[in-house]
Amino acid sequence: MSAAGKANFLRAWQTVAGQLFEQALAGAPKLLDTLPRPASCAMAAFTAVVEGDLTGSFTMQIEESVFDAPLLGEGIDQRAAWGDLLHECADAAAGAIEHEYGTVSHIVGLRVRCPKAE
Repeated sequence: MSAAGKANFLRAWQTVAGQLFEQALAGAPKLLDTLPRPASCAMAAFTAVVEGDLTGSFTMQIEESVFDAPLLGEGIDQRAAWGDLLHECADAAAGAIEHEYGTVSHIVGLRVRCPKAE
């Protein structure tokens, strides 16, 4: 993915994630844009694989402690629910990029790295 493609995807993701998080979560999480770094064991890394006009990957990290709070509902697997929400955000970002720039891309998978416990 080109630098411009990455920047466009990041902007689109931040916009749709902010909207979807507000709808789905109990509370207001803080979205931070940080420099790339290896995932530590204190973080769960979710990597969306993008194919199409834009091809590459996009990694989102979440502090493991977030999974201890029922932000996505009581009695459900928080890690799996976060994976579903982040996949939905990545899909929506790809759709926003297509709408704004005419580039057709889609999310072909979401990998989880460094999980605390499986």
